[in-house]
Formats: sequence, C-alpha cells, structure tokens
Amino acid sequence: MILRATLACLLVGFVVVVIVGGVLYARVTAEPTWWTPALAGDAGAAALAEEAEKGLTRVLSRERLTGEAWTVELTEAQANAWLATRLERWATSQHADWPQRMRGVRVAFEAGKVTIGMAVDVGGSTRYVSLAVEPTDAEETEAAFRLVGARVGVQSVPITTLRAVAGDVLADSSVPEDVRRVIQEGVIELPDVFAVDDARRVSIREFVIEPSRMLITFEAGAP
Repeated sequence: MILRATLACLLVGFVVVVIVGGVLYARVTAEPTWWTPALAGDAGAAALAEEAEKGLTRVLSRERLTGEAWTVELTEAQANAWLATRLERWATSQHADWPQRMRGVRVAFEAGKVTIGMAVDVGGSTRYVSLAVEPTDAEETEAAFRLVGARVGVQSVPITTLRAVAGDVLADSSVPEDVRRVIQEGVIELPDVFAVDDARRVSIREFVIEPSRMLITFEAGAP
C-alpha cells in the first residue's frame, strides 16, 4: 500500500510538472498583445513616422522664452510607426550596429506605464521580451524611467532572471548595449539638456503616460 501510494504521488507530481511546464512554455513562446503587425514596408506607417518626426522638430525649434514650458503628445501609433520604419536607419546613422537577431521593437502605452518590447530570433524561433518602465516623479531633478517589470512572451519573469539572461545567453550582442545597461541598472536616464541648435536648449520636465499616448512636457533653457 505504501509503495502504491508513493508511486501514485510520484505519477501525479510528474503529471503536474508536465502540465505546468506545458503552460509555461506556451506562455513564454506566445505572441503578446502589444506585438502589432509588421510595419516596416507599410507606406502609411512611413508617412505617419515622417509626419510625427517633422512635427516634433517644428515644435522643438520654435522660438520660446527661457523657462517657457509646453507639452507634446506622442501616440502609440506614431511611436510604433517610427520604430518600424526609422529606428534601424537612425541607429546606422549613429554608427551603431543593428543586431542581426533583432526582429523588431514595439512600445505600448498604458496608464502610468510604458511597455518596450523586442522580438529576438532564438534558434530560428521568435521570442518576445518586454520591459515595463514607469517615469520617475516629476519632482525629481533628472527625467528618467524606472524598470518595474519584465516578461518573456506573456509570462512575467523576475528582473533578476532577465539580468542573468542578458549577461549570459545574450552575450553575443543580440540586444543593443544600451538595452543591456538598462536591464542591469534598472533605470533609463535622459540627458538633463538637449541642444536644439547652437543657441537653443530644452529640457524634459515631465512624462504623463495614458492609454495609447504619452504626453511630454518640455521647458526652454537659457542659450
């Protein structure tokens, strides 16, 4: 009887492990809802990205008094269109090598949070890794985002696990160095001041994240 009960417990335990393992595998390999269709060859996405980039440039280039503040809206659709059609070109212009395993980058805006997701080729299969970040308090002197969560597929994973993966499995630069640094340090720091041109400076004062859009408040600095 004891042997039978022991074997029965072992069998049940094995079945549970198999079921849990199957569920977890399905979750870590699943395509998350924030992964929108490919836009790289979409003419509409290219036009939207160009319009958004030119619009932001016009707003930042406008003459303003020192200390004057203004707010710009960036929609989720605009951000993803830019990432799909212009990010790789921009990275190349900055003399950064585009990771061969990278299959795309997406963002999703939720209330108070931004999800930054990447599709990475792992052994011929696509895996989706995402980081959830929140803006720091407006009262803090430096604008920054703080890492608050991580997922593989649709499965939440400890940030410490993601750091270990970034340090070991992704040691061949399958993700950009800046992304690796964010994972390790847990903070996306932004420059205190951006130079619009030789005479004008602006700084970021606040981020407000709402569903499907982000509001960015800038302030004009002294020349």
